[in-house]
Amino acid sequence: MVRIITSIGVTAVVLFIFGFLYWGISPLPYTALNSTADQEAALGDIKRHFPETGAYLVPTADNMELLAQGSQAMVYVDHGVPPSQPDPKAMALGFVHNILIALVVFLLLRHQEGMSQHLKTGALAGLAAVVVIEGTDVAWWLYPLSWKIHGAVYHLLCFVLAAALLSKLMPATQQHS
Repeated sequence: MVRIITSIGVTAVVLFIFGFLYWGISPLPYTALNSTADQEAALGDIKRHFPETGAYLVPTADNMELLAQGSQAMVYVDHGVPPSQPDPKAMALGFVHNILIALVVFLLLRHQEGMSQHLKTGALAGLAAVVVIEGTDVAWWLYPLSWKIHGAVYHLLCFVLAAALLSKLMPATQQHS
């Protein structure tokens, strides 16, 4: 049991580092995002038009006249961004999230044998998650595919990386319990 917990913990740490490298160091994902000409003015408009932290749909789905004009936006606003970056609370929640990812992948792999089978299972689980999560955002919420593809790559790689690590770290006798 200690080895399983340790394996999940080590996997969570590696996923945390991978996430930092992918989203924190690499500029690649952010090449899909647009920028405003005047970020300071845009930030002021956000504070004025979106007074509370939360998600906004503009125009709302029940306003067909405005929807017919052709432009729409889904805006996520956080007025509580801490002055220190990175936010310690976000980092802690992110690490807990990585523990949960490692635990879910462990549960998927525990009755299987071999790196090959583990990688197949990790890849299929990752692909399923990507199709549901990223696919839903593109199909139903009209997120740009150019942005969501970066999340899809990251999520798929998380599952495969977790499967590879857990395959190496888990004791064979405990994989079947």
